[in-house]
Amino acid sequence: MIQLVANFNTEPRLRELFNNLRYMESLSNGDECYFENIKYITPISILPISAVLNCKDLVARLPEGTCSDYLKTMKFPSGVPIVTDEYLNKTYIPIIHLTVESSNRQWLSYQLTQLHEQFLELLRSNIIADPTFIQFVTDTTLGFLVGETLDNIEEHANARNIYIFAQYWRKSNSCEICILDDGDGLYGSLNKAGRDVTDSLDALKKIIEKGLSAKTGDPDSIRGTGIKNMRDSLINQEINGEFILISGNAGFFQSSQHEQLITIRDYFWNGTILAMKINKPLTVFNMYRYVR
Repeated sequence: MIQLVANFNTEPRLRELFNNLRYMESLSNGDECYFENIKYITPISILPISAVLNCKDLVARLPEGTCSDYLKTMKFPSGVPIVTDEYLNKTYIPIIHLTVESSNRQWLSYQLTQLHEQFLELLRSNIIADPTFIQFVTDTTLGFLVGETLDNIEEHANARNIYIFAQYWRKSNSCEICILDDGDGLYGSLNKAGRDVTDSLDALKKIIEKGLSAKTGDPDSIRGTGIKNMRDSLINQEINGEFILISGNAGFFQSSQHEQLITIRDYFWNGTILAMKINKPLTVFNMYRYVR
């Protein structure tokens, strides 16, 4: 059964997520998926579950209660393709589910551009409890973090489904954004580009430690800066955020306290999951101190 009881400490949340995904992997298409206990819900804890429910056409059986009502408000699990005015001035952005209906790259680029613009507009209007949050974090930072992720999906993912979900918490003045896809994944993208990688963990390790990229050109001279810049923009004494990247059976978690590569036991995510936690800085954040 699905349990969502881990608090806002990221490591227990990740362990819980992997346990939930393993449970869902054991179900057959069209089965009922039971949720036993729901206490804490964050984007990284629920968005991958939404994607698997939809992919396998599972029937979610939710217990009665406030958290179940919250999930329904978030449009769990199916999501919405576009967000209408009814979602403005909230402290959340509901689950957005973009289906890539065509292999036409021009059309995909248009879809992702629209999603990027729409999502940033929602972030501006929905983080309203503290009007200085956006002012201090800045549109530039939010635009870069979301845009870099969507650019990677467009360039490398070969995805059929893209999901995005965000929640702002008034008490902690923090925002978590999760974006995922069901594409080639990090190993698949690098392997297709002819890079020297052996599996998902090796691919993720070389991306994190060496900046390995699937961009075209001379593999020895090309080094991806997007992931590094995203991490540096989040993991500093000003934002004091968190960065999570999962692909295949490998994961990476980094906060200002520590970082860790993870091998996921008995599970393989076909695609990539990325989550970012942003805390309100004390003054206006200058992203260009960290981006190279």
